[in-house]
Amino acid sequence: MVGSHLGKALIALLERINVYRPDSHRNEDDVLAYMEDQGYTDFRECTDHALAVLQFAEHFRIDELWGDAFAHCTGMSICLPASGEYEVR
Repeated sequence: MVGSHLGKALIALLERINVYRPDSHRNEDDVLAYMEDQGYTDFRECTDHALAVLQFAEHFRIDELWGDAFAHCTGMSICLPASGEYEVR
């Protein structure tokens, strides 16, 4: 992955895949499998992954993934501002 923020890079990855494979219904599943293989969905003590996946899941409206990432972010809320994925808007 290339970019300064994992969440934005994951969003861009799926959007690019959707451009190159517009008829594939597997695009989201393929990116989710990639995220799992890379350990991005293992949120234990990793605010960067939890915040990145929360942003990804919110962007693509993946409810179950969003709920899991949100629960971990809530549990690690005191550590979130120290993460590079954390942005105040």
